[in-house]
Amino acid sequence: MCMAVYLATSQPVPTKDRSPLSIEPTAPESAARLRQHFTLEHLYYVASHEGCGCGFITDQDQGTDEDCADRAASLSALHELVHETALLTPGAQLLVCFDGEEETAPEHSRTLEDPDQLRVRWGDRILYSVLVRR
Repeated sequence: MCMAVYLATSQPVPTKDRSPLSIEPTAPESAARLRQHFTLEHLYYVASHEGCGCGFITDQDQGTDEDCADRAASLSALHELVHETALLTPGAQLLVCFDGEEETAPEHSRTLEDPDQLRVRWGDRILYSVLVRR
């Protein structure tokens, strides 16, 4: 089972090349299941270099040095995306959960002023609200 990361914003986010990330608008059937968790209108699925949210998990000591570096690069790119998005729009929201558990209510919610505090851990079901001060 893979981790999934969903981003909600009040304004559309350019889905241009953001390697190592992949950003795509959430499919309508998934958006309907996710809408209950978000207050912001535009929903996106954000994937790491692995094609899912698992590549954002950096607190694992598994894999080669290259694997660890790839995960760190994916998480850094996610932090950058969230920071940029939160500055351009009035905040951003992220849901971290297992793929297929989008309808299940988050166990926790946290408000962050610094996107670098965002962490993805195996088994998380958490809703982050990110409000960056200008």
